[in-house]
Amino acid sequence: MKKLLIIISLIAFSTSAEAGEGIFRKSKTLMATEMEITVVSADEKAAHKAIDAAFAEIRRIEEMMSTYISESQLSKINSAAGKKAVKVDQELLRLIKRAIEYAEMTEGGFNIAVGPLIKLWLVSEGGNIPKKDEIRKAQEIIDYRDIVIDEKKKTVFLKKKGM
Repeated sequence: MKKLLIIISLIAFSTSAEAGEGIFRKSKTLMATEMEITVVSADEKAAHKAIDAAFAEIRRIEEMMSTYISESQLSKINSAAGKKAVKVDQELLRLIKRAIEYAEMTEGGFNIAVGPLIKLWLVSEGGNIPKKDEIRKAQEIIDYRDIVIDEKKKTVFLKKKGM
């Protein structure tokens, strides 16, 4: 069955490019993930330009929203939790607002504030399960309703320290 799927995939892929078109690929590690972009085009230069533009956009988003980059706007929001509001770009403000809307629609099923709980599990990637009291403490500070957005000032404030 596995071989059949591979063969079908290869046939579909090999017939997807028209005569004269090339397949151009580039890989990079961004957002802590190995990414590959593939473009089918008759114009190699345009294909590489499109791939580079796509990677540049992914990098731009990563620099704004990564929790692994200390200077990102998202990291600055997290660092200022419980202390002060942080001015952010309109794009990030809209994204956080939308995430809160989804949290409200799902009654917290989707929760943008779950970071402390995720961190707790990441620290324990070595095979240790977090202790129940650590999980309970993290659960106390992951309420999306404790995210305050000031659209006029373009700021985001996390009410609780450690959020």
